[in-house]
Amino acid sequence: SLFFFLMIRRPPRSTQSRSSAASDVYKRQDIIEPKFDVQFEKLNVLDRNHFRQIGINFKPTCIIHLAAILSAKGEQDIDFAIKLNNESFKIALDLSVELNSQIFVPSTIGVFGPTSPKVMTPNETVLIPHTIYGVTKVYMELLGNYYNNKFGVDFRSIRYPGTISPGLPGGGTTDYAVDIFHSAIKTKFYSCFLRSDTRMPMMYIDDLIEGTVQFLETDNSKLKSRVYNMSGFSFTPEEIAAEIQKYIQDFKIDYKPDFRQAIADSWPHSIDDTKAKQDWDWNPKVNFELMTQIMLQKTGEMYKIPEEGAAKIDLNLSLIHI
Repeated sequence: SLFFFLMIRRPPRSTQSRSSAASDVYKRQDIIEPKFDVQFEKLNVLDRNHFRQIGINFKPTCIIHLAAILSAKGEQDIDFAIKLNNESFKIALDLSVELNSQIFVPSTIGVFGPTSPKVMTPNETVLIPHTIYGVTKVYMELLGNYYNNKFGVDFRSIRYPGTISPGLPGGGTTDYAVDIFHSAIKTKFYSCFLRSDTRMPMMYIDDLIEGTVQFLETDNSKLKSRVYNMSGFSFTPEEIAAEIQKYIQDFKIDYKPDFRQAIADSWPHSIDDTKAKQDWDWNPKVNFELMTQIMLQKTGEMYKIPEEGAAKIDLNLSLIHI
Protein backbone atom coordinates (compact mmCIF):
# COMPACT_ATOMS: atom_id res chain seq x y z
CA SER A 1 0.00 0.00 0.00
CA LEU A 2 1.11 3.52 -0.74
CA PHE A 3 0.61 6.28 1.80
CA PHE A 4 0.82 9.27 -0.43
CA PHE A 5 -0.66 12.71 -0.70
CA LEU A 6 0.25 16.07 -2.12
CA MET A 7 -0.34 19.56 -0.89
CA ILE A 8 -0.25 22.09 -3.68
CA ARG A 9 -0.04 25.85 -3.42
CA ARG A 10 -0.99 27.40 -6.73
CA PRO A 11 -0.05 30.88 -7.89
CA PRO A 12 -3.00 33.06 -8.92
CA ARG A 13 -4.87 31.51 -11.86
CA SER A 14 -3.96 34.40 -14.17
CA THR A 15 -0.26 33.57 -13.86
CA GLN A 16 -0.48 29.81 -14.24
CA SER A 17 -0.50 27.70 -17.37
CA ARG A 18 -1.48 24.04 -17.60
CA SER A 19 2.04 23.03 -18.51
CA SER A 20 3.42 24.50 -15.29
CA ALA A 21 1.01 22.63 -13.03
CA ALA A 22 3.38 19.76 -12.30
CA SER A 23 5.99 22.21 -10.98
CA ASP A 24 3.52 23.76 -8.54
CA VAL A 25 3.94 20.93 -6.04
CA TYR A 26 5.64 22.32 -2.94
CA LYS A 27 5.10 19.54 -0.46
CA ARG A 28 4.85 15.78 -0.85
CA GLN A 29 4.13 13.24 1.85
CA ASP A 30 5.06 9.63 1.21
CA ILE A 31 6.71 6.65 2.84
CA ILE A 32 9.41 6.79 0.15
CA GLU A 33 11.68 9.81 0.08
CA PRO A 34 11.54 11.55 -3.31
CA LYS A 35 14.50 11.72 -5.64
CA PHE A 36 13.60 15.20 -6.83
CA ASP A 37 13.75 18.59 -5.15
CA VAL A 38 10.55 19.18 -3.16
CA GLN A 39 9.70 20.02 0.41
CA PHE A 40 9.10 16.68 2.05
CA GLU A 41 7.76 15.35 5.31
CA LYS A 42 6.82 11.83 6.30
CA LEU A 43 3.29 11.47 7.62
CA ASN A 44 1.09 8.75 9.02
CA VAL A 45 -2.16 9.76 7.29
CA LEU A 46 -4.14 8.39 10.25
CA ASP A 47 -2.42 10.86 12.60
CA ARG A 48 -4.98 13.67 12.62
CA ASN A 49 -2.85 16.09 14.65
CA HIS A 50 0.23 15.76 12.46
CA PHE A 51 -1.89 15.91 9.31
CA ARG A 52 -3.53 19.11 10.53
CA GLN A 53 -0.26 20.70 11.63
CA ILE A 54 1.29 20.16 8.21
CA GLY A 55 -1.77 21.76 6.62
CA ILE A 56 -1.69 24.76 8.93
CA ASN A 57 2.02 25.28 8.33
CA PHE A 58 1.81 24.89 4.58
CA LYS A 59 -1.60 26.47 3.82
CA PRO A 60 -2.31 24.50 0.62
CA THR A 61 -4.80 25.56 -2.03
CA CYS A 62 -5.32 21.89 -2.97
CA ILE A 63 -4.97 18.60 -1.13
CA ILE A 64 -4.52 15.55 -3.38
CA HIS A 65 -5.17 12.57 -1.16
CA LEU A 66 -4.05 9.25 -2.67
CA ALA A 67 -3.59 7.02 0.37
CA ALA A 68 -5.54 3.78 -0.09
CA ILE A 69 -5.50 0.01 0.06
CA LEU A 70 -6.50 -1.25 -3.39
CA SER A 71 -8.89 -4.00 -4.47
CA ALA A 72 -6.91 -7.23 -4.18
CA LYS A 73 -4.95 -6.19 -1.08
CA GLY A 74 -8.13 -4.90 0.53
CA GLU A 75 -9.77 -8.32 0.38
CA GLN A 76 -6.81 -9.71 2.32
CA ASP A 77 -7.12 -7.17 5.17
CA ILE A 78 -10.65 -5.79 5.27
CA ASP A 79 -10.36 -4.03 8.63
CA PHE A 80 -7.23 -2.12 7.70
CA ALA A 81 -8.65 -1.18 4.29
CA ILE A 82 -11.68 0.36 6.01
CA LYS A 83 -9.53 2.13 8.57
CA LEU A 84 -6.98 3.55 6.16
CA ASN A 85 -9.28 4.42 3.26
CA ASN A 86 -12.14 5.91 5.27
CA GLU A 87 -10.43 7.52 8.25
CA SER A 88 -7.59 9.15 6.35
CA PHE A 89 -10.06 10.61 3.86
CA LYS A 90 -12.22 12.05 6.66
CA ILE A 91 -9.13 13.67 8.19
CA ALA A 92 -8.15 15.19 4.83
CA LEU A 93 -11.72 16.34 4.18
CA ASP A 94 -12.02 18.05 7.57
CA LEU A 95 -8.71 19.79 6.93
CA SER A 96 -9.95 21.06 3.57
CA VAL A 97 -12.92 22.66 5.37
CA GLU A 98 -10.65 24.32 7.91
CA LEU A 99 -8.20 25.59 5.30
CA ASN A 100 -10.79 26.35 2.60
CA SER A 101 -8.74 24.28 0.14
CA GLN A 102 -9.74 22.23 -2.86
CA ILE A 103 -9.52 18.48 -2.28
CA PHE A 104 -9.08 15.73 -4.86
CA VAL A 105 -9.34 12.01 -4.05
CA PRO A 106 -9.25 9.29 -6.71
CA SER A 107 -12.22 7.00 -7.06
CA THR A 108 -12.32 3.83 -9.12
CA ILE A 109 -14.33 1.60 -11.42
CA GLY A 110 -14.44 -0.56 -8.29
CA VAL A 111 -17.45 1.48 -7.07
CA PHE A 112 -19.52 -0.39 -9.63
CA GLY A 113 -20.83 -3.88 -8.96
CA PRO A 114 -22.69 -6.76 -10.61
CA THR A 115 -25.93 -4.74 -10.76
CA SER A 116 -24.28 -1.82 -12.61
CA PRO A 117 -24.50 -1.80 -16.42
CA LYS A 118 -21.50 -3.68 -17.84
CA VAL A 119 -21.13 -1.87 -21.15
CA MET A 120 -20.56 1.89 -21.29
CA THR A 121 -21.32 2.23 -17.59
CA PRO A 122 -22.81 5.72 -17.10
CA ASN A 123 -21.69 8.38 -14.64
CA GLU A 124 -24.88 8.08 -12.58
CA THR A 125 -25.91 4.49 -11.93
CA VAL A 126 -26.26 1.84 -9.23
CA LEU A 127 -23.23 1.62 -6.92
CA ILE A 128 -23.24 -1.68 -5.03
CA PRO A 129 -19.61 -2.91 -5.15
CA HIS A 130 -18.51 -6.39 -4.11
CA THR A 131 -15.06 -5.39 -2.78
CA ILE A 132 -14.21 -3.51 0.38
CA TYR A 133 -12.09 -1.18 -1.75
CA GLY A 134 -15.17 -0.29 -3.79
CA VAL A 135 -17.25 0.14 -0.63
CA THR A 136 -14.74 2.61 0.84
CA LYS A 137 -14.67 4.57 -2.42
CA VAL A 138 -18.48 4.80 -2.52
CA TYR A 139 -18.27 6.18 1.02
CA MET A 140 -15.65 8.66 -0.17
CA GLU A 141 -17.79 9.84 -3.09
CA LEU A 142 -20.89 10.26 -0.93
CA LEU A 143 -19.12 12.00 1.93
CA GLY A 144 -17.29 14.30 -0.48
CA ASN A 145 -20.57 15.23 -2.14
CA TYR A 146 -22.10 15.83 1.29
CA TYR A 147 -19.27 18.15 2.32
CA ASN A 148 -19.65 20.01 -0.96
CA ASN A 149 -23.36 20.53 -0.30
CA LYS A 150 -23.03 21.20 3.45
CA PHE A 151 -19.81 23.21 3.66
CA GLY A 152 -19.12 24.28 0.08
CA VAL A 153 -15.91 22.24 -0.15
CA ASP A 154 -14.47 22.08 -3.66
CA PHE A 155 -14.36 18.28 -3.59
CA ARG A 156 -13.46 16.52 -6.83
CA SER A 157 -12.93 12.89 -7.77
CA ILE A 158 -12.35 10.78 -10.87
CA ARG A 159 -13.30 7.13 -11.22
CA TYR A 160 -10.05 5.80 -12.64
CA PRO A 161 -10.02 2.58 -14.66
CA GLY A 162 -7.02 0.28 -14.63
CA THR A 163 -3.95 2.48 -14.96
CA ILE A 164 -1.03 1.28 -17.08
CA SER A 165 2.46 2.60 -16.41
CA PRO A 166 6.01 1.24 -16.61
CA GLY A 167 6.30 1.02 -12.81
CA LEU A 168 5.80 -2.17 -10.82
CA PRO A 169 2.25 -3.40 -10.01
CA GLY A 170 0.69 -2.04 -6.82
CA GLY A 171 -1.90 -4.59 -5.67
CA GLY A 172 -4.91 -3.97 -7.89
CA THR A 173 -6.95 -6.42 -9.95
CA THR A 174 -6.17 -4.59 -13.19
CA ASP A 175 -2.43 -4.82 -12.45
CA TYR A 176 -2.06 -7.85 -14.71
CA ALA A 177 -2.00 -5.30 -17.55
CA VAL A 178 1.24 -3.89 -16.11
CA ASP A 179 2.81 -7.13 -14.91
CA ILE A 180 2.38 -8.77 -18.30
CA PHE A 181 4.86 -6.33 -19.86
CA HIS A 182 7.50 -6.98 -17.21
CA SER A 183 7.11 -10.73 -17.71
CA ALA A 184 7.15 -10.39 -21.50
CA ILE A 185 10.44 -8.49 -21.36
CA LYS A 186 12.12 -10.64 -18.71
CA THR A 187 10.99 -14.18 -19.57
CA LYS A 188 8.65 -14.04 -22.60
CA PHE A 189 6.02 -15.80 -20.48
CA TYR A 190 3.16 -14.63 -18.27
CA SER A 191 0.76 -16.59 -16.09
CA CYS A 192 -2.41 -14.50 -15.85
CA PHE A 193 -4.65 -14.58 -12.77
CA LEU A 194 -7.73 -13.74 -14.89
CA ARG A 195 -9.60 -15.58 -17.65
CA SER A 196 -8.52 -14.82 -21.19
CA ASP A 197 -11.83 -13.07 -22.02
CA THR A 198 -11.99 -10.74 -18.99
CA ARG A 199 -12.62 -7.29 -20.45
CA MET A 200 -11.92 -4.22 -18.31
CA PRO A 201 -11.44 -0.49 -18.99
CA MET A 202 -7.89 0.87 -18.87
CA MET A 203 -5.86 3.99 -19.62
CA TYR A 204 -2.22 5.03 -19.92
CA ILE A 205 -0.62 6.97 -17.06
CA ASP A 206 0.30 10.06 -19.13
CA ASP A 207 -3.34 10.53 -20.11
CA LEU A 208 -4.40 10.01 -16.52
CA ILE A 209 -2.04 12.71 -15.22
CA GLU A 210 -2.85 15.20 -17.96
CA GLY A 211 -6.57 14.60 -17.57
CA THR A 212 -6.43 14.94 -13.79
CA VAL A 213 -4.53 18.24 -13.97
CA GLN A 214 -7.03 19.46 -16.55
CA PHE A 215 -9.90 18.49 -14.23
CA LEU A 216 -8.36 20.23 -11.23
CA GLU A 217 -7.81 23.40 -13.24
CA THR A 218 -11.35 23.53 -14.62
CA ASP A 219 -13.40 26.38 -13.21
CA ASN A 220 -15.80 25.11 -10.58
CA SER A 221 -18.77 26.72 -12.33
CA LYS A 222 -18.34 24.39 -15.33
CA LEU A 223 -18.62 21.18 -13.31
CA LYS A 224 -22.04 19.56 -13.21
CA SER A 225 -20.82 16.73 -10.98
CA ARG A 226 -18.24 16.23 -8.24
CA VAL A 227 -17.30 12.75 -9.49
CA TYR A 228 -16.58 11.78 -13.10
CA ASN A 229 -16.00 8.59 -15.05
CA MET A 230 -12.73 8.53 -17.03
CA SER A 231 -11.42 5.94 -19.45
CA GLY A 232 -9.14 5.35 -22.41
CA PHE A 233 -9.79 1.89 -23.91
CA SER A 234 -10.87 -1.62 -22.94
CA PHE A 235 -9.23 -4.98 -23.65
CA THR A 236 -8.90 -8.56 -22.44
CA PRO A 237 -5.78 -10.50 -21.39
CA GLU A 238 -6.02 -12.44 -24.64
CA GLU A 239 -6.06 -9.21 -26.67
CA ILE A 240 -3.10 -7.61 -24.91
CA ALA A 241 -1.12 -10.85 -25.27
CA ALA A 242 -1.82 -10.86 -29.02
CA GLU A 243 -0.73 -7.23 -29.29
CA ILE A 244 2.53 -7.97 -27.46
CA GLN A 245 3.15 -10.93 -29.78
CA LYS A 246 3.30 -8.52 -32.71
CA TYR A 247 6.65 -7.40 -31.25
CA ILE A 248 7.70 -10.46 -29.23
CA GLN A 249 6.54 -13.30 -31.44
CA ASP A 250 7.46 -16.12 -29.06
CA PHE A 251 5.76 -14.56 -26.04
CA LYS A 252 3.50 -17.10 -24.30
CA ILE A 253 0.66 -16.75 -21.81
CA ASP A 254 -1.45 -19.10 -19.73
CA TYR A 255 -4.49 -18.46 -17.54
CA LYS A 256 -4.93 -19.50 -13.93
CA PRO A 257 -7.81 -17.46 -12.50
CA ASP A 258 -7.71 -16.87 -8.74
CA PHE A 259 -9.80 -14.85 -6.25
CA ARG A 260 -9.27 -11.71 -8.35
CA GLN A 261 -11.44 -13.16 -11.11
CA ALA A 262 -14.57 -12.60 -9.03
CA ILE A 263 -13.52 -8.99 -8.47
CA ALA A 264 -12.98 -8.41 -12.18
CA ASP A 265 -16.30 -10.08 -13.04
CA SER A 266 -18.12 -7.53 -10.87
CA TRP A 267 -16.63 -4.56 -12.76
CA PRO A 268 -17.65 -2.91 -16.03
CA HIS A 269 -16.36 -3.94 -19.45
CA SER A 270 -16.30 -0.33 -20.63
CA ILE A 271 -16.94 3.13 -19.20
CA ASP A 272 -18.99 6.04 -20.54
CA ASP A 273 -16.96 9.18 -19.82
CA THR A 274 -19.10 11.52 -21.96
CA LYS A 275 -19.75 13.87 -19.04
CA ALA A 276 -16.01 14.42 -18.49
CA LYS A 277 -15.58 15.17 -22.19
CA GLN A 278 -18.49 17.60 -22.12
CA ASP A 279 -17.78 19.40 -18.83
CA TRP A 280 -13.98 19.68 -18.85
CA ASP A 281 -12.88 18.61 -22.33
CA TRP A 282 -11.31 15.30 -21.35
CA ASN A 283 -9.68 13.76 -24.42
CA PRO A 284 -7.22 10.83 -24.13
CA LYS A 285 -4.30 10.74 -26.57
CA VAL A 286 -2.97 7.17 -26.13
CA ASN A 287 -4.90 4.30 -27.70
CA PHE A 288 -4.48 0.57 -27.10
CA GLU A 289 -1.91 0.00 -29.83
CA LEU A 290 0.25 3.00 -28.90
CA MET A 291 0.10 2.07 -25.20
CA THR A 292 1.50 -1.37 -26.03
CA GLN A 293 4.40 0.12 -27.96
CA ILE A 294 5.20 2.64 -25.23
CA MET A 295 5.06 0.01 -22.48
CA LEU A 296 7.33 -2.41 -24.32
CA GLN A 297 9.90 0.28 -24.92
CA LYS A 298 9.83 1.80 -21.44
CA THR A 299 9.72 -1.54 -19.64
CA GLY A 300 12.61 -2.73 -21.78
CA GLU A 301 14.58 0.34 -20.77
CA MET A 302 13.94 -0.51 -17.10
CA TYR A 303 15.64 -3.87 -17.54
CA LYS A 304 18.31 -2.49 -19.90
CA ILE A 305 17.49 -5.03 -22.57
CA PRO A 306 19.41 -6.97 -23.70
CA GLU A 307 21.05 -8.30 -20.54
CA GLU A 308 21.93 -11.73 -19.25
CA GLY A 309 18.96 -13.51 -17.76
CA ALA A 310 16.40 -11.45 -19.64
CA ALA A 311 14.84 -12.16 -22.99
CA LYS A 312 16.81 -10.58 -25.82
CA ILE A 313 14.25 -8.67 -27.83
CA ASP A 314 14.63 -6.32 -30.77
CA LEU A 315 11.64 -4.05 -30.22
CA ASN A 316 12.62 -1.55 -32.93
CA LEU A 317 9.70 0.72 -32.09
CA SER A 318 9.01 4.13 -33.51
CA LEU A 319 6.87 5.93 -30.95
CA ILE A 320 4.80 9.06 -31.07
CA HIS A 321 5.96 11.39 -28.34
CA ILE A 322 3.15 13.08 -26.47
